Amino acid sequence: MPKKEVNENDLKTMKTLFCIDNSGSVSGESLYHNTTIEIFGKYYKSGDLIYLWGTSKKKINCEEFKTWNDNKEGHDYDTKSDLIADIIYDEINSGLEHLVIVTDGSVDSGCIDASDAKMKDINEKFNFHFKFVSVNIISSDGDYDRTVGAPYCRGDPSVTYIYKEENKEPEKLASLSNEQIALIDDFYKISSYNEFISKYQKLGFALEAQMYGKNADTDLLNKLTTMKNNILNSSLSTTEQNDFNKKYESLFNMCNGGLRI
Repeated sequence: MPKKEVNENDLKTMKTLFCIDNSGSVSGESLYHNTTIEIFGKYYKSGDLIYLWGTSKKKINCEEFKTWNDNKEGHDYDTKSDLIADIIYDEINSGLEHLVIVTDGSVDSGCIDASDAKMKDINEKFNFHFKFVSVNIISSDGDYDRTVGAPYCRGDPSVTYIYKEENKEPEKLASLSNEQIALIDDFYKISSYNEFISKYQKLGFALEAQMYGKNADTDLLNKLTTMKNNILNSSLSTTEQNDFNKKYESLFNMCNGGLRI
């Protein structure tokens, strides 16, 4: 059975880690800072943790954050998003439940792979997962990398938003539910065309969230092969087989690194 889905009220009570992009590209940007304080106000409560990240990471308190935001600051010349993984490692025993990432979506090359490697190590060493991950990309010009938060959403329920204008609802770029995570674990058991069709859309969204910005995943490819053999060994009409092959190819491409940017 999938875990209970997380709702907005749940998020407001969870121990939250804020990881906020402090790169030079956010300096003086009203959209970025006005949206950041709005996101912060929605989730912050006493005991939550706040870090700025860019070239380096810096832990700050609530008053320091408000000063930074009021002054529309942004100092670091690099945007090393794998520092978020270092922050998580440093705070692994802090009872973290909700990760909030805020960024303008501009990151250094190689950081996605580094983030994935570090998070894999954390998950294996500590068996650690967030109850929810909220990724907030704030960019008015469309020049952003939506993969920045992807390594922190793999295997955890999450949502990724893009904010393009003030006082307007953000656009949802990606999401992953506990139901979809359970489907990723078990989809290799699908054994008929009808079952595949009933789960195809949810499976596609789930694999997209799991694979965005990532190289080929051998485990998922093996699960796809098992599922394919199960279905092709059942009785399919020519129309069903052609439809299955087309949909399977789409899923295969995702799992084979087709969503790496």
